[in-house]
Amino acid sequence: MGASQSKSADDTVFTDIDASAFDGLNLAPRPKGLPAPTPESKAKLHQLLRANHQFYSTLYNSRKFHNHTPHALASAYFLGATPETLYELYEQNTEPLARWEEDSPAEVTDDDWFELLGDKRYERGFQDYFQEKITDGKTFDWKEVFSQFVYDERAPGAIVHGLFGGLLHPLIHLGYAAELDDWEIASESLTLAATGYQNYNFDLLNVVGFSKPSPGSERALDLLAAIRADPAFDGHVSSKPGQVGSKDISDLVESHSEEITRYINRFAVGKTSDALAENLTELLVAASLLLTATHKDLDSANPDLRLPQYDFFILHLFTSTQASLEIFLNPKTAELFSVELKYQMVQKLWTMFIILYIAQKRPSVVLARVTEPANPDVLPGTDSNDEVWAKIYSILFTESEKYDSHVLKAVRGLLFTSRHVTAAQRAHYGVPDEAQGVEIFTLAAYTFVFSMRDQGYVGYERSTKTLDIKP
Repeated sequence: MGASQSKSADDTVFTDIDASAFDGLNLAPRPKGLPAPTPESKAKLHQLLRANHQFYSTLYNSRKFHNHTPHALASAYFLGATPETLYELYEQNTEPLARWEEDSPAEVTDDDWFELLGDKRYERGFQDYFQEKITDGKTFDWKEVFSQFVYDERAPGAIVHGLFGGLLHPLIHLGYAAELDDWEIASESLTLAATGYQNYNFDLLNVVGFSKPSPGSERALDLLAAIRADPAFDGHVSSKPGQVGSKDISDLVESHSEEITRYINRFAVGKTSDALAENLTELLVAASLLLTATHKDLDSANPDLRLPQYDFFILHLFTSTQASLEIFLNPKTAELFSVELKYQMVQKLWTMFIILYIAQKRPSVVLARVTEPANPDVLPGTDSNDEVWAKIYSILFTESEKYDSHVLKAVRGLLFTSRHVTAAQRAHYGVPDEAQGVEIFTLAAYTFVFSMRDQGYVGYERSTKTLDIKP
């Protein structure tokens, strides 16, 4: 069966998602300012996800970029987008994509799939292979098939390793498969993990193993501040920040493996499912602030400092951390990975935090940039959380500008953070419940959406603006 084919659609898809949910865990409450998804929008989401899977490849532009269509559609659906808006987003997101072609050098088989890992030429072959494995039975049980590849002794750890390639897109994709319990998105995640597998990254580091006690117990935000202040990293990063997988990143890992390993080990990764979920919650808070509180201090009189800037690569730390929580905490996928593999995944994610933070020139995290911005124009002008979310919805879906998938993912991630992180956890991490009379992550979401109307991301080599970085 080719990647452009599928068996009859599973009519039970999405049935476990509450009508008012904004994520796969059915967190509550939904802001009153966000319209709830309708049965019509659910049907349109299903239809468009099927079309994307059938017609468009998982990679495009010489296989350098990833198909984000499921991310955009699912995020918009959960935020209350209408069927018409979902279709507009589908058209926008599929326009640059490549259609599936029969261009794999050969079929991928049971005997050689593990030998072809990391070879993007076999993208179509991998997609055909994984899809056939899932659709061979009548149940479309993608979780059972996924586990078979995760635990295949011929490639131990390879699929988990691959989830962290490609700027974490395979992991993010798996998060959407978990939220929607969607076998086609799951097969795409396997394809991305197989083609995104790289040999360079985490195996270079002599990190603490699962069987050994964790020597560290420091907070993630404190460790990032220590990394910013550490002269060992001064002047290392070249003019190419953010090139994950490039020689620059490999050089960073190889030349500073001792220093990086020390910071990895200072963060105590848990040894139980509950402790690992707590780790991820801490990383979620850290990533949310890396995204929203690392810009230069605002100055409404200076055109270059009127709006906060947001780093494209750091954004992926945030959305991949939410994806990890969706996978770990969803009853349907909680057993997809053993506790030991979850430990490795959290450790790999924290390693990615460190590497990307250094590669993006160690921007400072200043909470007041969210709570008390110097330019009041970026504030919502109301202390009603529901009204703030109504304004966010209006900016996202009723204005002429249609936002890219990353904006939609980040906004929903901030909504998720606002509901997932408890008051006790906020106090422990040094984050207030609210500012300007508004829940803090809701406030950050509004400022983010408002600011991204008029600008793009920073963090690229070509970017003319930067965060508050330390070269």
